[in-house]
Amino acid sequence: RKHIKELLFSFGVCFYYANGLVGRKFKFFLNFLHVFRDGLPYVPRGLKRDEKTGAFMNIIYVTYPNKEEAQRVSSALIEERLVACANILAAHDSLYWWDDAVQSEQEVAVLYKGVAARFDDVKRRILALHSYDVPCVVSWDIAQGHAPFLQWIEEQAGGE
Repeated sequence: RKHIKELLFSFGVCFYYANGLVGRKFKFFLNFLHVFRDGLPYVPRGLKRDEKTGAFMNIIYVTYPNKEEAQRVSSALIEERLVACANILAAHDSLYWWDDAVQSEQEVAVLYKGVAARFDDVKRRILALHSYDVPCVVSWDIAQGHAPFLQWIEEQAGGE
């Protein structure tokens, strides 16, 4: 069955080139072929899209001055079910401009996985617990992923 799907997918790509589909027709056609071959992507059932980005889920990147603070804030976010998980990365060198000079410090970065519509709540909590005057708290959308993992994020951090 998979071989037939691959064959039809290849045939569809050849059909595209032979018929010169361009622009929107091309994107629609290729999306159709990918869905046909790979199946539909995971769509969360109980989540609202974020009003600003339209995303369901996100990854939030935050830097901390040390591992202890990263663990303390991460534990609070997980216990409060604001995020599903936290990946605390090894300490690294950070160079940045502050107080009219280049600064060089060791920092610890954390990647949080969560629900995009709850980003403002997560950010508020991080800012309340963080020791920096201007902490790095940025988010990017999760466009695709392993469906069971995305479902797990939804189950852990999707509640209000």
